[in-house]
Amino acid sequence: MLFDYHPKLVERMVRDTPKTLGTVVSLSLLLIWVYSPYVPNKIIYCWSLAQSIFILLRYSNYKILKKHLSNNDNKKIRFNIIIFIILISYSAVLWTIGTISWTFYSPPNYEFISIIFVIGIISGGSLSLSPIYFAYIVYFCIMLLPHLVLFTTYGDRPHFFIVLCSILFVPYIYMISKSMHDSIKGEISRNELLEKNVIKLRELSTTDPLTNISNRRHFFDVSENILNLSRRENINISLLMIDIDFFKKLNDAYGHQFGDIVLIKTAESIKNITRSCDVFSRMGGEEFALLLYGTPRKNALKLAEKICKTIEKTTIDNGVNRTNITVSIGVSEINKVIDTIPLLYKDADEKLYLAKESGRNCVK
Repeated sequence: MLFDYHPKLVERMVRDTPKTLGTVVSLSLLLIWVYSPYVPNKIIYCWSLAQSIFILLRYSNYKILKKHLSNNDNKKIRFNIIIFIILISYSAVLWTIGTISWTFYSPPNYEFISIIFVIGIISGGSLSLSPIYFAYIVYFCIMLLPHLVLFTTYGDRPHFFIVLCSILFVPYIYMISKSMHDSIKGEISRNELLEKNVIKLRELSTTDPLTNISNRRHFFDVSENILNLSRRENINISLLMIDIDFFKKLNDAYGHQFGDIVLIKTAESIKNITRSCDVFSRMGGEEFALLLYGTPRKNALKLAEKICKTIEKTTIDNGVNRTNITVSIGVSEINKVIDTIPLLYKDADEKLYLAKESGRNCVK
């Protein structure tokens, strides 16, 4: 759609707005200084007032767009882009009225000053307006075409020369602004692709590809941060080490593909009864770890019992083979003696071994 622009393009235009408005103020003062000895004060005051209104409205539009960009409100961004294009058209009309009408009050050859002034504004506008390309085309046409029509009315060689030069100038500026617009779009596309690749690589480095839960590396990275947080806030941390019972026998009896299904189903079942703040990871093979933030050992034991019962009731069925499985769980807690993640991991692993020695499908 005509007024649909990538948020990054709008963001680029918004970012340049304060500098653009500063330039508008400077050029307005320069234009007034050049023509003030000849143009009646009332006309200059009226034009200055109209230009001030534009600057205030443009600044308001800038603040609103900045707010909606931060909220990702595309509907309101689109509406305010329409307002932006209307304001840009209003600005172009103001510049055109000032540069053309004031030449009639001024000495001969001042029209050459006006055309040079307009071409300069158009060239500078390509920097700030090229992200919103339609706005720049509108701005370009409103600013330049009336001056070309005016210059043809003089009918002499110098004015025709300026018209011809301007006509040659039009495609050049068009190509530059189009190239800038395409360059910005290309840069945005490349950055987005890079961001997606970075996110994908991060997920690959922290996620177990089979069960789609975090991996061993991510577990230890995150656990250290959680431990530091728990120390500051004096909050309990418990760890469950979970192991699927007789997993090797399942693989030998039904094959590794069935074993993969067992791992996936087990991970899904456990994940469904954990909180978003818990760190659930596959540590390797058939072993899982569940780090519980804000959970003392007595509560962790209750959750472990619930996991055992849930897994015991879960039937694994691949359409050919059908079986039920169980898990053994070791539970440990951070305390004055077990005060690091490696020690917590070791203690929970030792308790897991005790659970297996005690007949499996139990919690220690």
